Amino acid sequence: MSTKNELNHFRILLGVVILGLCSSCVSITGLTDGYDKLSSANKEHVCYLRELSASGAKSSDAIYLVSAAELKKIIERSDKRYQIVYEYNPNCPSEVCVPVSTFVSLCKKYDAEPILLARYLDNALFDLRVDEVPFYGIDHKMYKPRAVYKYVPLYLTDLTGREMKDDGSGNLFVFDEGSFVTRTDVNGIDHWFESVSSDR
Repeated sequence: MSTKNELNHFRILLGVVILGLCSSCVSITGLTDGYDKLSSANKEHVCYLRELSASGAKSSDAIYLVSAAELKKIIERSDKRYQIVYEYNPNCPSEVCVPVSTFVSLCKKYDAEPILLARYLDNALFDLRVDEVPFYGIDHKMYKPRAVYKYVPLYLTDLTGREMKDDGSGNLFVFDEGSFVTRTDVNGIDHWFESVSSDR
């Protein structure tokens, strides 16, 4: 009996050691806001939109952290009838997580304003500049939790005015003249625009 217990203790100890070694080699992203994992150079390019001067001057190599209320104002001030917010996940392997350039092309197809919103900060975001489209990041400080899966639904609920869950039901949020109308993804966006055009 004692040999069996010793073997179980050995297995547990071995598991803890392996887990410790793996965690020192592997960096898991997307669990928190990601700021602490940015390089020093990239940290200098993260700013709060509310801290910009009255001129609103923006840099093409910055990521602007915005509250849901601030992003809603940006959406409402758009010159386009439609605005599409892409909730961008830097390390998403799914087919609905398309490259930024594909998203921008999709917006051009429907004459919609492209709005890029990063779920969390990642060094890879700083290499994704496309056509002078600013990159926004979720200002999670408005919410208590730092865990992405907790603050993202709260933020999206505030942005859209509807209860949102972080359940993979779509990473594109379509607004019509500033009012939220639907949540979809790249597989459903064409169908949505087709149904809207047929209703006219």
